[in-house]
Amino acid sequence: MRVVIVGCSRVGVMLARDLAAKGASVTVVDPRPESQHLLGRDVPVQTVVGTGIDLDVLEKAGAGEVEVFVALTDRDNLNLVSAQIAKQKFQVPKVIVRIYNPELRPFSEQLGLETYCPTVCTTDFISQQISGPGGAPSCT
Repeated sequence: MRVVIVGCSRVGVMLARDLAAKGASVTVVDPRPESQHLLGRDVPVQTVVGTGIDLDVLEKAGAGEVEVFVALTDRDNLNLVSAQIAKQKFQVPKVIVRIYNPELRPFSEQLGLETYCPTVCTTDFISQQISGPGGAPSCT
């Protein structure tokens, strides 16, 4: 499986390491040149310096040949635009986007993007724990 991850945050690093350990071919796109150091030298992950909305950067990352594209920056609009580019321009079959603002979720889903909103998940989890302990939140 070939995957492009936009954003080399804690989640991006953990996901890249996990997928690479499972044999996936992973490329991480991040504007910071030090992102390769965040991943670690022992992790077989490619990095491309740039933003996830730059077509040349996405082409260099191989967005046209991947099965999965994941947008994980800390900026909702950047994630939505890069995910939309992956879906429409590069025809990536599975596009996953993280957004913090739950009000953007209907827009994201209307674009055909698989959407994860940690704001909703955290709220659900805490509410469940207040109501009675047990179980993990069922959220996306």
